[in-house]
Amino acid sequence: MDFQLGQPEPQQWQQRQQQGCHTKLADVDWSRYHLQVLFIDRHDQLRARLAAGLFEKVAEWNGYGRALYPWTCGTHVDDSAAGRTAHMWLSTSLVSQAAVLGIEPKVFTRRPESFELRDLDCYDVIVAVDSATREAVLEQVEPQGQQYYRERVNLLSDYAQQQPLTDAEVQRTGGLALLPRRMSQQLQQDLPQLRRVVDVCRPSLTDGSPRGVAAWNHTVLAVMLGCAGLVRYLIDAYPPDLPEYDPL
Repeated sequence: MDFQLGQPEPQQWQQRQQQGCHTKLADVDWSRYHLQVLFIDRHDQLRARLAAGLFEKVAEWNGYGRALYPWTCGTHVDDSAAGRTAHMWLSTSLVSQAAVLGIEPKVFTRRPESFELRDLDCYDVIVAVDSATREAVLEQVEPQGQQYYRERVNLLSDYAQQQPLTDAEVQRTGGLALLPRRMSQQLQQDLPQLRRVVDVCRPSLTDGSPRGVAAWNHTVLAVMLGCAGLVRYLIDAYPPDLPEYDPL
């Protein structure tokens, strides 16, 4: 994955800086000894699926594969015949990419699901891949519930910041490493720029030019960093005094 990242999103980054680098992350409740994490994008085809696959991989690497369960949905899923055909084509295209990333093909081949308002209460952690998706989710919430649910829905990039994920944790290798060695090496190449990503963009799978390949790699690394930080945050939130069950 040797490539040059594109320019960061200056307007969104400046807004994030003005709000403070340390966005408030949603509280989590480990009382059921596991957490269900919902990743949301627009069509439930690519970015959310990629996040679910990489999140699952990092969780398993850390011994939490049976305690952290990802799922996906989309805010604008096309359930027409044409939409289903398009999803079949896209998922077929993604199978080879999934193999390269060590993600199970089933992560991409499952039929897309539409976001429902009740999902905000059914899942422990809600993660949107970009600001537009987050706003599309919150538009369905009644005015009296806006403040509560705005604190429940984070961007994936919120977890890619120095808190909860330090540079040292990204770079660490060996038995106590948060990430497999290859992931760690990939992220170190452009870590400062990856931290500046606010919205994870959807790349084109039909663009085989160097620019298109770079866009795909950029998306993969941005999602990878966000998932690493999310796993780190959820592990750190596990209460040390929770009785009777050890997820490891």
